[in-house]
This record gives sequence, C-alpha cells and structure tokens, in this order.
Amino acid sequence: MTEENQPTLPLYEGINPKNGYNSNEFNEEFQKLAKIQGGLETLSKDSGDSGAIRGLGRILYGDERYPYTRFQGAPSEHVRNSGNNALGIGQAKMSEYIKNNSEEIYNELNAESKEAFVQNADFLKDSGNKKYESYLNTIGTRKLLEEIYKENDTESMKEYLGAKLKDIPEWLTEEFFTYSGNENWVKPLFDFFADFDLNKIKSTLENTSKEDINKFGKLVIKNAKEKNNAKTYAILGQVLYRQMNPPKGQ
Repeated sequence: MTEENQPTLPLYEGINPKNGYNSNEFNEEFQKLAKIQGGLETLSKDSGDSGAIRGLGRILYGDERYPYTRFQGAPSEHVRNSGNNALGIGQAKMSEYIKNNSEEIYNELNAESKEAFVQNADFLKDSGNKKYESYLNTIGTRKLLEEIYKENDTESMKEYLGAKLKDIPEWLTEEFFTYSGNENWVKPLFDFFADFDLNKIKSTLENTSKEDINKFGKLVIKNAKEKNNAKTYAILGQVLYRQMNPPKGQ
C-alpha cells in the first residue's frame, strides 16, 4: 500500500483526567509517557534508530510499522513531531489526573515513597508547621554536605564555613579570614562543623516518625491544590510509578 493510500490512524491521546484513580490505568499510562519520552531522547541522538521509531509507532498509533508505511519519506521526522505533540498533551492530562486523584494516589505510597515525595517536593517555607520546616531544612543541609564531600570542593567548604561565622567565636572568625586561602586549614575546620551538623541531622531524622512524614505529605498536597502546583503532582506521579516499577536489583 502506498503512502497516499495508507489510512490515517488516530494519535495517542493520553489518560482521561476525569477518570477515578485506578492503579493499573495509572501505571500503564504513565509508562506510555515514559516510553514516548525515552523514544524521543533516543531519536535526538540517532534520528534513524529503527527500534525507537517502531516503539513510538506502537504507542502513538498502535502499529509499529505505521511510521514507515504512512510516512515513507521521513518516518523519523513525522514520528518525532507526533511524539512531541502527544507527550505534551499526555503530560498535561496526567498532571490533571493526578491532581484530581491526589489523595488516593498519596495513600497508595508506602512509608519510603512518602518520605521521597516530601523530600523532593517544593519546600513550603511558610507552612506554619515548625517540625516540617525543621525536617526539610535538615534534609537540605544533608544534601549540601553530601554534594560538598562528593566534589571535595574547597570553595564550597569556604561558603559553608562562612555561613557559620555568626555562630562561632570572634577569634575563630579572624582565623578563618586569615587562613581561608590555606586548603590544609579549611578542610579540617569544615570536617569539624560538618560532623557537628551531621550529628544534628541524625538526631532530627531519628525523631521524625512515619506519622510525621505522612502529615508532611498531606500538607504538601494541600498546598499544591491551593497553588495549583503542577511540579508537585509530577513528583507525586513519579514517586508512585517508581514504587510500582522499582529498578532491577531493588
């Protein structure tokens, strides 16, 4: 059959945002969006990758051969255009679906996933919940220290120490400015303060219960609804999808 005679197949439309939560439907539709995105990323590196073209054809049109039979002249170009359109529409619908079913989806999360959701969602700086804010500040400090240790960056160590100046004796402040150019002096001082903060972090995390985390998550979702925060819904969906499809070996 020639390209002109090939019937036009309907393009993937995404999930219906008005549907009630169904774990199988969510997982299937979220997976389709992930595969569309993955196929597009592959074609951005190798526009002729037949596996990606066929994979996108299967998701977008329900027929992996369709890009070749319908768009014989430039199957990659057409499937990329269709894929980008479908991805944008599909992600918008999925975000609305998650928003409409956010409580049900949140309740599907296990304790570990709820913790991941709270830690990765936008920090609510004026939440009115001091324990939540203390917990998130603690997580932020831990992430910062992990990054500094990973990069072993003296300048980042100096910045970290600089923020501590208001809490240290005046004589040590003078020492810091005198010897801050000496890496052999900065590293031990950084280690001293980092160890102190890591002990505080450990204590805070040990005193944060699963019930606390659960309340924090509900607070985040409430705020997302008030502010219509699409990023929060995206993170909620990603966390549940990862829980449903853990990486191999976990």
